[in-house]
Amino acid sequence: MWGLSKYLVVEKNYGVEQVRESALQWLRFIHSDYYVIEELKSRGINPARYGLSHENPCYAGECELPFVEGGCGGMGELKL
Repeated sequence: MWGLSKYLVVEKNYGVEQVRESALQWLRFIHSDYYVIEELKSRGINPARYGLSHENPCYAGECELPFVEGGCGGMGELKL
């Protein structure tokens, strides 16, 4: 995500809001199950009903691991 952000600023002249939205879209794409789980929970629906688990990196404390190792590539700081 950090590389994407730098690219968008330097090469595409994106502003703050454009970079923020692009970064959020990337995170939703790379770990879409997290956002689906959060939305279901906000509606009072148990994610397990749809086969979604809380054992993904966001719930297992693996946010700082790289994507290739199953983590979120540093998303932990953004979540806080």
